[in-house]
Amino acid sequence: MSFYTPALGSSFDDDKVIFLKILDQIGNKGATANLFPVTTQTSNVTLTPTVTANTYTAGYAVGGLLTFTNAVGALGSGILESVSVISKGSIQTAGLYLYLFDASPSSTITDRAAITWAAADYTNLIGVVPLSSTNTISGATMTLWYADSIAKAFAIGAGNTSLYGALVWQAASAALGSTSDIAINLTVLKDG
Repeated sequence: MSFYTPALGSSFDDDKVIFLKILDQIGNKGATANLFPVTTQTSNVTLTPTVTANTYTAGYAVGGLLTFTNAVGALGSGILESVSVISKGSIQTAGLYLYLFDASPSSTITDRAAITWAAADYTNLIGVVPLSSTNTISGATMTLWYADSIAKAFAIGAGNTSLYGALVWQAASAALGSTSDIAINLTVLKDG
């Protein structure tokens, strides 16, 4: 690998002119206006899906199809940083999986039922986040699942700003405390 070395006695301004001429030759017209047009922001999107105040079987979806609106910026790309799920009114020991998609899946995803997966949806699957370890909050009837430092980059296309998901039990659950017992939070580093 070679590096550009400025000519002896040249100034920064001379090197900048050479750099801009190179950019213009490779098709980056107007590079002086903005060499790095993408800005990033952190997006925290929280959903409280309607769930059933009952037990769930392993493999059952929690809350049906999830839509994380405005999780992604206008350029349609980002980095999934973390996922957290909280059960606000029950103590749970079973883990969860969060399946994330870049388009609304055609699979049948219904609360408290096994998912009927459509083969076509696998092309839209961004990834699966295992939320295996649970943490109960001392003195409270709450359970927390989380995955930090995921750093999963994705590109869903300009103009698309939503992610879609399915939250699924890894094993049988204890009864959920209410129809608003579960809250899901995604933290995404999104384009500007």
